Amino acid sequence: MERRLALFDLTLESVVQMDCLFRDAWNIPVMEKVIKERFHGKYPVRKSIETNFAHVGGRLDFNSKPMRSHTAENELARSDGSVQS
Repeated sequence: MERRLALFDLTLESVVQMDCLFRDAWNIPVMEKVIKERFHGKYPVRKSIETNFAHVGGRLDFNSKPMRSHTAENELARSDGSVQS
């Protein structure tokens, strides 16, 4: 996630929401430990969902929603001047 955020000059501090999909909800404490280590007290809002449709090769699949920086706004701008949501 950090590499993808960096493409838009964003960091983990920019993330305000995460949707986490688990194959096994008992793995939520593992995610919480990682979040504490990586987000340094600025925690995003999290929604955890147990589903068989999570990533096949792993225990966790997630979507994150960063706050948009000026750079990211420019990257997401369409040719007609509107901004993608």
